[in-house]
Amino acid sequence: MSLAERPFGEFPMSKRPTKKTHLLGGIYTFYSYKGGVGRSMALANVGALLALEGFKVLLLDWDLEAPGLEAFFQGKKQCQLEGSVEVTPGIIDLLTARSEARTLDWRSCRLSVKFRGSELDFISAGQRSREYSTRVQNVDWTAMFEEHDIGNYLENLREEMKLEYDFILIDSRTGITDIGDICTVLMPDYLITLFVSNQQNINGCKEIIRRAREARQNLPVNRSRLMVVPMPCRDESDSEYEEASRWRSVFESNFSEELFEWLPAEFNATDYFSRMYIPYIPIWSFGERLPILESRRELRDPKTIGASYLAIAGLLRDRLNWYSAVGVEERSSIQAAAIELQMRGEETRELQVANERLQLGLSAVMFVTAVALSLASGIGTFDGMRAYSSNPLVAGGVTFGIQAQLLATSWWLASNWRRGLSGIITGGFVFLICAFVSIFFSTASLYRVIDNGPGDGIALRSVESAVVTIIQDLSKGLNEQIAASASGIVSGNSVANWITSVDAIVNQSEAAIAEISETSRRRQDRLAAEIAGNRDELDQARGQLFDLETAQAKKQNELDAIIEKRDLELAKISESRAKISTVQDLIAADTVRRDTEAAAGGCGRTCSEIELSIARNERSVQAANEELRRSLLLEKELSDQVQVLSRTLSSFVDDIDLLNLRVVSLEARINDLRAAFASEPLAIVAPSELRSLVTEFEAQNFSAYEIAVVRCESLRGLLIESNSISQDAAPQCSAPGISVEILQYREIQERFEIFEANCSVADIPSQSLDVQKVVNFGRICLDRAGLGGAENTALRATLDDFSRVAAADAHDFAVLQLALFVVKDPLAYFALALAIAIDCLIFIVAFVGANVPRQRSSLKSIS
Repeated sequence: MSLAERPFGEFPMSKRPTKKTHLLGGIYTFYSYKGGVGRSMALANVGALLALEGFKVLLLDWDLEAPGLEAFFQGKKQCQLEGSVEVTPGIIDLLTARSEARTLDWRSCRLSVKFRGSELDFISAGQRSREYSTRVQNVDWTAMFEEHDIGNYLENLREEMKLEYDFILIDSRTGITDIGDICTVLMPDYLITLFVSNQQNINGCKEIIRRAREARQNLPVNRSRLMVVPMPCRDESDSEYEEASRWRSVFESNFSEELFEWLPAEFNATDYFSRMYIPYIPIWSFGERLPILESRRELRDPKTIGASYLAIAGLLRDRLNWYSAVGVEERSSIQAAAIELQMRGEETRELQVANERLQLGLSAVMFVTAVALSLASGIGTFDGMRAYSSNPLVAGGVTFGIQAQLLATSWWLASNWRRGLSGIITGGFVFLICAFVSIFFSTASLYRVIDNGPGDGIALRSVESAVVTIIQDLSKGLNEQIAASASGIVSGNSVANWITSVDAIVNQSEAAIAEISETSRRRQDRLAAEIAGNRDELDQARGQLFDLETAQAKKQNELDAIIEKRDLELAKISESRAKISTVQDLIAADTVRRDTEAAAGGCGRTCSEIELSIARNERSVQAANEELRRSLLLEKELSDQVQVLSRTLSSFVDDIDLLNLRVVSLEARINDLRAAFASEPLAIVAPSELRSLVTEFEAQNFSAYEIAVVRCESLRGLLIESNSISQDAAPQCSAPGISVEILQYREIQERFEIFEANCSVADIPSQSLDVQKVVNFGRICLDRAGLGGAENTALRATLDDFSRVAAADAHDFAVLQLALFVVKDPLAYFALALAIAIDCLIFIVAFVGANVPRQRSSLKSIS
């Protein structure tokens, strides 16, 4: 049984007087007979408009079976819903708590919606858990009223809400239901019925109005007459004017009685419906929308859906005072302008707050950036100070003091620069001192980092340049030493005496040319004969060697055949022994079997067969032993033959080795004789050749010396052999002093060649980026050059200096000084510029942060 079908007096709801302590808020139920008319959207927008005008507004979602009013506020950029329907209790939770005798304050069920500097409160249909639908379906409304005094509870709830809020807007369930009766009968002061242009909606709304008014007459509490505000929805007068006009006549005929109750006498239903309706705007039919917050045009244009909501809000605000709504368009325009002005003022305040936050944020970012730059500079300063102080606490403390003073002074200068020059001289002086100290220490640290190691870059380029110079100087020194040695050889007394002796040999050879020619011819004949004799002997030895190798091969074949035959006999021996062993095993088995049979008490035919088998096997053993004996004799004979042939082959090997040695010896002797024959000088041209060799020697071709000595000795021997000169009177062809000097010259030349091959500029290992390797390369080149003296000592000292700079413990500032003022390394200047730039950036960032434009608000709050 619904509330309309049952008088309220039947429920245990006590009578009470109406409180008139102060002006109470109004409760407005938005009802539609069917869904899809825009009821919830109208309620949400009207509530927001009332809140924008500064009223305290509460929205109640009483559509328990199809909740969702919160969707108009969730996830919208124009407003913010604080709280969640998933965890916050609502209407159904209040009723359930009442039925279960639990205390649940309705105020704890409120969610807050904030927008445009305003806010409204909202109570949802209920906590949206998985059990929500089950809880709604299980509600027994009859038991609620009869057993749990829900009527008095709702009355108390109604009064408390009206005490706290100016407007309570209820989103009612559609159709005719118990829940709808609560929303249309018990709770509201005003009933806003929303309907579209069809008879079902009109008749449904008429019926609910009738039921509500009849039910309110039976309430045990005092209620004023329920005022009804009929509101046509989805009006399409702009596109279908004639049809819309026809339906307005239908609205007038159906709702003129309700309007008559509160419209002034000079106005009728036609006046009302010509002004009050909600137009159909397709764009706003998608999703849950708040046009009055989403578009300013909605508050300026009287034909918009927002203007209709504004008219409804104005009518509700004035408690259905139609005189205030007579000039609805003008009033709506003024009201819209006021709301828009308020919204713009709020937007301006929001922009101002955002701007101030941006300014503060920019200042904070600049401050953080300045601190970060100070930290970056401080890291370099601290690292540089560690070169002077091994105590990290001392270095860290000094660094912190310098960087903190640098940052503070920068910010102070940036904040006070407008006070004049006299006010910032001291601060500027402090800033420059701190910046100088910071740059001084951080430059060395930055250069070490940029240059990839302690002095590697500068030392690498410097030592490479020094090693190039050293190589050039060493090459020049070796060339000068070679030239001096050659000049000393040619101009020495030993050479002059040697040339005199050689000239004497040449002159005597030319004088005795006939004698030495004959002697030379005889010597060649003798050598030729000796060569021929040795060749015959060599051929004979090779023949003997061939015969021995042939015999050796034959004997080897015989030996291989005998060994193969012996191996066959050995296999037969093994086979015979295995056969004998097998037969003996058979004999033993037969013997055991025979003895077993005999012991059993009978040895008849079986024993005879066993005896025959034993006899047969014994004969087999005898035959096998005989065969084994013959094989052993043959194997011994073959083994003896193998030993004899092996000794024969061994003697062949010894003889062949001796003949090979003789062949090699004869071949070497023949080669020597041929060389002597080929080198035997022709007596006619030998003197002139010797004179040419001496001339080449004087031209510093010292390789001609050995050839000249050989030629000279040959001529000297011919002179002595031909009796053209005695051995004692013959001049000497060699001079030991010259040989020593040439050896020294060649040693210098060899050192130069080794130096040139291994110490070219292209061989400097600069690609390794290892300074010490380049230094060591220079030292190796110094050692290979083998030059002594002060110059060599100076070059080695230069390399030692570079080695110390390149060492891991090289002092940073020594390296930096060398880089800046000696080598002028670009990376060193870059490190210096970077250190200066970091400290300058600290001041620039501090200046920007301290001088962010400060805008002060000149706007007053708009009420």
